[in-house]
Amino acid sequence: KSNSQQTLLMCYYRLLEYSISSMFEGSTLCSILETYIMK
Repeated sequence: KSNSQQTLLMCYYRLLEYSISSMFEGSTLCSILETYIMK
């Protein structure tokens, strides 16, 4: 479970490194990843 949370944190942390437009695409990717982990 800790690994799953770490993966999400790393994903969101990486979004901060991108521009806003890239962040929008990345956030969609994170949403899918988050949904998969939650199931």
